[in-house]
Amino acid sequence: MTPLRIRAAQVPTIAPQGEAFVARASEHLRACFPAECGELDDESLRELVLHGLTKAIGYGIWSQQDVCKLLNLMCTFGRDFDLDPSLPWARPYLEDAAERGPTLQINRLYRLARSRIDEARGLGGGAGS
Repeated sequence: MTPLRIRAAQVPTIAPQGEAFVARASEHLRACFPAECGELDDESLRELVLHGLTKAIGYGIWSQQDVCKLLNLMCTFGRDFDLDPSLPWARPYLEDAAERGPTLQINRLYRLARSRIDEARGLGGGAGS
């Protein structure tokens, strides 16, 4: 897949509320992931959101809710978790998103990721989708 790049100036053209979404997503990440985002200045956090938005669009994920779930996964597993060879279970869900339905696939990936976290914490649960 050829990476899609979105520049800051393009955000307002993606959707009428593009800048508002970036601001809301930034606030969400700062509130829900203080350890991961607390040290980031506003511009660095904005760039993280834009990176996630670019990644989402590249996988055919367009809804704001689904993009937010992808951002949550990025904060939990790393900015480029989908390319991390130690997390081979993640990428297939994203690559199939456009074909199988982005919301369905991001929800499946989200459930699997939560299961992996629970397993790592010793809380049991399976790794199924």
